[in-house]
Order: sequence, then structure tokens, then C-alpha cells
Amino acid sequence: MKTYIVGVAVIILATSFLCFQFDYNLHQQQIHSLKFTCEEAAAAAAQFYIKEEYAEGYKVFNKEEGIKAAEHIIKSHLRLNDDFTPKADSYWTDRATYQIYFFDDSNTVYPALYEDDSSLFTVVITDPTVIVKINAGKGNYRIQNLKNISSSIQIAAHEWKERKPF
Repeated sequence: MKTYIVGVAVIILATSFLCFQFDYNLHQQQIHSLKFTCEEAAAAAAQFYIKEEYAEGYKVFNKEEGIKAAEHIIKSHLRLNDDFTPKADSYWTDRATYQIYFFDDSNTVYPALYEDDSSLFTVVITDPTVIVKINAGKGNYRIQNLKNISSSIQIAAHEWKERKPF
């Protein structure tokens, strides 16, 4: 009987460890995916600029079009509905939020320093830059103790540099 009880205890312990390891690895993959989504959203938003301003030598972002492009990237990569709530096949469980900051020739004196208060993200802005911050909320964990982990937040910046002629 002692062998049976010890065997069951070992199986329960091993199963708990495997569940934790699976949840942890999946969460790490999703964090990398969230970082990639931030980078792609920032790059997409930086592709839209006002052509009239550019013709006069200024680099000014078209914020409305840039936000639309970034929203599309965020919704498609994180599998979100139009109101940024997760779809059934999404890893995330909470409503996602985002913030987009545009630094260009219309509102920035270079060099400028951007520091995020909620994280350690700091960047020196020397050219027009788009910064995207996504709070994806909590992940979909199977173990109850992991459900208390704080929200997953990632920040990325994309600097819009013009190619210099040779």
C-alpha cells in the first residue's frame, strides 16, 4: 500500500510540474509573439506620412492612417475582435489595450528622450519615430496559481530613417 501511495504522489507531482512547464513555455512564446506584434505595429504605423509635408522637406506622420494600420496588425496577430477582446482561439484572456506615440518634425525637437513610466523602456529619438505599447492582459493558464501573474506589456519603437545617397 505504501508503494501505491508514493507512486500516486509521484505521478501527481510530475503531472503538476509538466503542466507548469507547458504553461511557462507557452507564455514565453506568446511574449515573444507580443514583442514581434509591437515591432510590426510600430513599423506599419511609420509607413504613412503626409506627402505634402515631405515634399517641403518635413517628415510628418499621417497619424490616422498609421493608427489604422497598427490596429489591423494588433488585431490580426493577437487574434482579437474589432473591440480588442480576444477571439475563442486567442491565447489572451483580457481585453487588449494599446498606445501609439508619434514623434516627427511637427511635434519633436531632436534629440528627444522618451521614457515609459511603467517599464524600463527608454529611447533617444533622433529621427521621426513611432512607439507602440501593447497591454495584452493575462494569458490563458491552466494552473490556478499562475492566474495571478500580472498583465503582459510590451513596447517597441520604429525609427523612420531616410536612406542617404552614396
